[in-house]
Amino acid sequence: MCFFSRLFQKKDISSKKYRLQMARSLNTKLLRYVTERTDAGEIVIGKDGHISVRNDILSVYGRADPLFQAHCEDVMAAELMSHDGVVLEGFDLVKKCHRKVVAHYKYYRK
Repeated sequence: MCFFSRLFQKKDISSKKYRLQMARSLNTKLLRYVTERTDAGEIVIGKDGHISVRNDILSVYGRADPLFQAHCEDVMAAELMSHDGVVLEGFDLVKKCHRKVVAHYKYYRK
């Protein structure tokens, strides 16, 4: 496989390799706030947190409380089109149910 075909090849977002790579890229991101998407809309569930990955578990913290935890290979992560945050969907180990959480990054001017 040549360089250009790997560069322009569409990524398989359902593969385990892509999910682990996406989770590792989110490690140590600082968050402004975290919302949960439900049928009724979005609810703010935490502020001033961070994302961390330890022992293949992706965790979203708000201040000091764990808001969302899931195994890296089970969580579906997709960045927002504005690159201001990420949508995380998967089985939550905190609430023991399937959840969709949106984590909005802190913005630092470069």
